[in-house]
Amino acid sequence: MKVKDLLTSKELSQRTGYPVPSRLTEWRKAGKGPDFIMIEGRVFYRLSDIEDYERRNTVKLSAKRMKKKEHHRKTAIERPVTGDLFGGS
Repeated sequence: MKVKDLLTSKELSQRTGYPVPSRLTEWRKAGKGPDFIMIEGRVFYRLSDIEDYERRNTVKLSAKRMKKKEHHRKTAIERPVTGDLFGGS
């Protein structure tokens, strides 16, 4: 294993494009999320483990589901909003 193959929580956050470090901490405490390594109290993630985790959690949409999802998105955009979010006027 090479040092360049290890990512910190911050580097993983940059990879995903959203603030991940606090989520990763929650997942580690709950025994969820990608595998990690502890070295002298610091947490690191192997790039290969992250890629495996991404593959295992990839959701594949069928063409029918994608079409339905796209239709729902379009109608939600076109539908006028009335009242408040909880059903009041």
